[in-house]
Amino acid sequence: MSVSRRTALYSLFGCMVLAGCRFYSELPPVVIGGSPVAKDQSIMTGLRASNDHRRLVAALEATGLDDELDGIGPLTVFAPTDAAFEALMPESAKAQIGQDQAYLKEVLSGLIIPARLTTEDLLTVFPQLNGRTKIFALNKQVIQVEGSPRSPRLVDLQGRTVSVVQRDAIAKNGIIHTTDGFLLPQKASGDDG
Repeated sequence: MSVSRRTALYSLFGCMVLAGCRFYSELPPVVIGGSPVAKDQSIMTGLRASNDHRRLVAALEATGLDDELDGIGPLTVFAPTDAAFEALMPESAKAQIGQDQAYLKEVLSGLIIPARLTTEDLLTVFPQLNGRTKIFALNKQVIQVEGSPRSPRLVDLQGRTVSVVQRDAIAKNGIIHTTDGFLLPQKASGDDG
């Protein structure tokens, strides 16, 4: 490859990277729980301002994961609503989350991805196998993403499926996707289905 052609390719790549940065900065803030997520605030600040994520915020603070979501990032968090906490099944998992701090931290770590991923990234950039993209959470749990960028669904290894109901809330250290349910670790203690 000639030097001028290589330079042109590097220039094109640089423009694509800059365009991507501009794309993020030009999007209007996404509102979660009645509050816009500002691009100059952390993921945790955005969650704390949400009226729909009070239980998640309390759980993150109780486990120390709030520090991670206030940190540098980049991170993506799949943020279950307060209603998702109430509807959590199986009942044994709901009880264990309320009583076992280590289990709660394992569950929440399974909702945090160590990368900045929009729904478009998840469903159009990554190679898919059988119509699904596989990503790994902080706790090494595999999450499968399916559907379309406008209507993504998450599937855990037990086949539990949750929907992303509010997507692509961009914060300075990552992205928040609000979900209507929980994914649970593969070896969920007391899991009865």
